Amino acid sequence: MSKVNEQFSAAGLTRRIDLIVWLNRGGDQRRLRKFGDIVYYSTRQHYLIMYVNQTDAEHICQEVNHLPFVKKAIVSKRDDLHFEADYQTKMMQSLAQEAERLRAENEDLRV
Repeated sequence: MSKVNEQFSAAGLTRRIDLIVWLNRGGDQRRLRKFGDIVYYSTRQHYLIMYVNQTDAEHICQEVNHLPFVKKAIVSKRDDLHFEADYQTKMMQSLAQEAERLRAENEDLRV
């Protein structure tokens, strides 16, 4: 869970989650305003990001997927990503160890 959603929960506010929706045409984005708050819309790639209540996210996603002007709608996995410095440091260390191991294995293949 993101820190923002943790702060929302602590304050007694409703937690929100991103819904990513790809559209057939650009003008159809206005028709989705009743489902949630549109925070970003790409005119060139015809997709938008909207915030919906987390408790209703799956239901709204299914409902939006059945609309004729929507290509695809998914619930964002952004809350599953880790942005903490400790996590990133551990990941970089494990990647460095893996790179060293691969370099040592392939040492005889070098010219």
